[in-house]
Amino acid sequence: MILSSYNHDFCRIHTFGLKYRAEEHPDSRAQMFETMRYNKRKIRDLVQALEGFERVLELRSEFMRNFGSISRSACI
Repeated sequence: MILSSYNHDFCRIHTFGLKYRAEEHPDSRAQMFETMRYNKRKIRDLVQALEGFERVLELRSEFMRNFGSISRSACI
């Protein structure tokens, strides 16, 4: 998964948690015939997004270890 898709995944995760969507949106009244498939996909997407965020944190830590001692003015 590429970094630009994390923004998309984050928006989808946020949308699934909205109270309006759960109660008032037409999707909440739709008859889902393959609920298990959709729920598995939502869970898989959430896990992938969380793994991606963990990778970003690891990258930040690695960056800080390697370049944290350089003064900011030296980078500019």
